[in-house]
Parts: sequence; C-alpha cells; structure tokens
Amino acid sequence: MKFLTIFLLVFNILSAQSPKKGIGLSEKKGYNHTHLKSLKVSWYYNWDLNSKVNTDIEFVPMLFSLKKNRYSQIIQITFSV
Repeated sequence: MKFLTIFLLVFNILSAQSPKKGIGLSEKKGYNHTHLKSLKVSWYYNWDLNSKVNTDIEFVPMLFSLKKNRYSQIIQITFSV
C-alpha cells in the first residue's frame, strides 16, 4: 500500500485531468472513489457491468468474458444507452 500511495502522489503531480484519461479500478482489492479522485481520471472501468463505487466520475462497463452467462445484462445495457 505504501508503494501505491507514493505512485499516486507522483502521478498526481505529473498529470492533469483529461477527458481521455481513465483507469481500470480493482474494487475487489479495496480501491475506491478516493483513488479515482487522486488520479484525476474522468472515467474508469472494473472488468464488470456494474460498479459499487459512489462517485461522479463516469463508469464505463466492461465485460471481461462470457463465462458467467451475462447475455441478458449485455442486452439491457445495449438498449439502455
């Protein structure tokens, strides 16, 4: 965790928010809105169709594989956009 904190500080100093800047966020490892804000990203994904992170930063759903039989969820997202 110490390495991550140092990385976030350096990354924060060297970067500015951009509409093209995003990140893959591992919610299972405990990363959350604080990490998104410190990275100054405008969007994020988490290898799933939903996010539990409470933030105003745009979430972009991503499907890693079709192993979990998520066809109905994909259709819902496709037609809700």
